Amino acid sequence: MFNLLPEKYKKRLENEYNIRLAIVVFVLIFLITLISVAFLTPSYLLSKTKETEVENRLATIKNQAPDQTSVELNAVLLQTKKELSVLAPTSNISFLESIKKILARKIPNITIIGLTIIENGSIWKTSISGVASNRDTLISFKKSLESEQSFSGVDLPISDLARNKDIPFTITVSGALKNNEK
Repeated sequence: MFNLLPEKYKKRLENEYNIRLAIVVFVLIFLITLISVAFLTPSYLLSKTKETEVENRLATIKNQAPDQTSVELNAVLLQTKKELSVLAPTSNISFLESIKKILARKIPNITIIGLTIIENGSIWKTSISGVASNRDTLISFKKSLESEQSFSGVDLPISDLARNKDIPFTITVSGALKNNEK
């Protein structure tokens, strides 16, 4: 290819191109910075407002009588303790053992869908819901549960035996808490 421009002009054009490229890059960086500052300004103002609010609340709390603050704090702590006590177990019984015993007594062709454990004072009840393949399998499962000595009662509603196949059932197993479990 022909070089129509002398070397001196080529260098000048290359310098001019580099200067223009640098100017475009700096302008883009400036615009990006300007846009980011514009978008971050509301967040900054909000955080400053929150900081001022917290400082005012702190000053208010410091100016209050210490007895009033401690009384309010104790009331809040007692309320929180009461709310948390609802979540705490009411006894130290291991319901895991009763579930293990129920699952150990499960026979083939019984599908257990759900277990619900309810504690009422010194008595607990477990509702077992599921599907049995046939009536004989369901009766065998009930007898298997009745043979467990830690269960005081096993209740299978007669209405659950109305169908012959694919029987949805709910068996209620109950037992008494032992003295050391209470």
